[in-house]
Amino acid sequence: MPSLRPIVWLVLLGAIAGALACSSAESDPAPAGIPAASTSGLTAANILEHERAWPDIVALTEPWTPPGAPLALKQGYRGALIRVDDAGRARIDFGRHGKHDIPLESTDLIARAIEVEAGTRHKVAPNFLAHFGTQFVHPSGLELVPFPTPELAKSERFLCIFANPRDAGFEDLARRLASLGDVPGLQALFFPLAMERDELQPVKDALQKSAWAVPFAYPRAAEMHAQSLLGELPDRPYALLVTSEGRLLHRSDLAEAGVFEALRAAASPPSSPRHN
Repeated sequence: MPSLRPIVWLVLLGAIAGALACSSAESDPAPAGIPAASTSGLTAANILEHERAWPDIVALTEPWTPPGAPLALKQGYRGALIRVDDAGRARIDFGRHGKHDIPLESTDLIARAIEVEAGTRHKVAPNFLAHFGTQFVHPSGLELVPFPTPELAKSERFLCIFANPRDAGFEDLARRLASLGDVPGLQALFFPLAMERDELQPVKDALQKSAWAVPFAYPRAAEMHAQSLLGELPDRPYALLVTSEGRLLHRSDLAEAGVFEALRAAASPPSSPRHN
């Protein structure tokens, strides 16, 4: 009898995708703050070192106004946590309310992380996989089918590449990226930019021609994902290296000198516990 594990994964991640789109706090009251009786050592100062405790959903604990916006986001609005940065900000996708970098003290991220670490709040998958895991197409085979999320779940780090596969230098770029395929635990993911929503086959053909057959995002959503992950659409090929939880390890323009050496160094398995 075939294993049901891949089916279970897809069902669970599908359920999470629905939850991530919801920005109302009505069905999931936000923790008011760090529990006074908590003995957890989690703080805003060390949350980067405890990425496995990052919650998949976070909420605002006070009204917060996006830069240049006329209205504040209300207290209690929930969104999907994309990552936490070194400046003490959480990048959160609030669905129709936008994607914003919000100071940790304006969110309940630490309180929820304490609950995750204590086992009282459940995560069905690492954050990057929960948010993006079902969004890729299989690069090989006769038919265009989704890439199995359980296969992605075997990797610890993800090299996200944003580029136009029709650019003149794409084939050479892809061949150079293919040289990183021997890094243990690393999975490359391609986000094709400047494509029409139904142009899956041209993307697949470009990847196979360059011998860099990696999972790729659906063209209709690739630019939306770029906005989520980068905060903008790059005008040149760009790389973002993250852990399975979404922790930022490296980002750079792929035209920078020494970029491939830097990517290899950042993508190699950590020798210290700071990346968990």
